[in-house]
Amino acid sequence: MDLHGKVAVITGAASSIGAATARLFAQSGAQIVIAGVQDQRGQRLAEELGPAARSMHCDVSSEAQVRP
Repeated sequence: MDLHGKVAVITGAASSIGAATARLFAQSGAQIVIAGVQDQRGQRLAEELGPAARSMHCDVSSEAQVRP
């Protein structure tokens, strides 16, 4: 899978299936946005994935946090 030039926004990526997905997408060349409420875990994963990843706080159960 070639994801170079793509951006993946992954909610709940700080652990479990979301983290595995973030790693796979990063290995495939995507830039990764780790969005979730586990800020410290998200930040550690972003640091592990390198400069193409960033973590941001976002509670997807809050409409105000996901609206443009």
